[in-house]
Amino acid sequence: MASQSTSTQRSGSKTKDPKGGLTAAGRRKFAQTEGAQLRPGVRKRTSEMSAAEMKRKGSWAARFYGRKGKLPALVDKNGEPTRFALTAHAWGEPVPETVAQARAIARRGRALLERAESKMQRSPQARKSAAKKRPGLVDNINARKRAGKSRPKARSTVSSESYAAMQRGWGKQAKRKRATPRATKS
Repeated sequence: MASQSTSTQRSGSKTKDPKGGLTAAGRRKFAQTEGAQLRPGVRKRTSEMSAAEMKRKGSWAARFYGRKGKLPALVDKNGEPTRFALTAHAWGEPVPETVAQARAIARRGRALLERAESKMQRSPQARKSAAKKRPGLVDNINARKRAGKSRPKARSTVSSESYAAMQRGWGKQAKRKRATPRATKS
């Protein structure tokens, strides 16, 4: 139990998987508190993955272990893997002990992204499912309003800076449409 955070021990619920990643309860907690749409890592063999799953896993690996500069610690003072390293287990990858092993996971992730791209070009159905647009901030706010679950401003999860940036962009699409010259009939 030493690997769990104190807040997790106090609440009595397990949100962090000791082997790496979040438990189903942890993903539910983030959905309730942050509005996050987290899904478990893709653990399938490459041959069994859809193009969208390849894209998810490849994106995770390249983003997580392929970042520029120095990686966060992979092993703590006691020689145990850190939460950063254990994340690989949640995605069906071996837990890296060295930076070279972590970078190898990133290379495999980039290869998965390339493979997903070629698979999507071959299959129109896979291309359609992978191209689904995730709802943005405005979509989420409007969905909550329709469901009757909108939060009062005091309990908002959107920072005032994000909301202001969103408001600044509201009129831009209409202005761009008006600014585009229309084709004239000859």
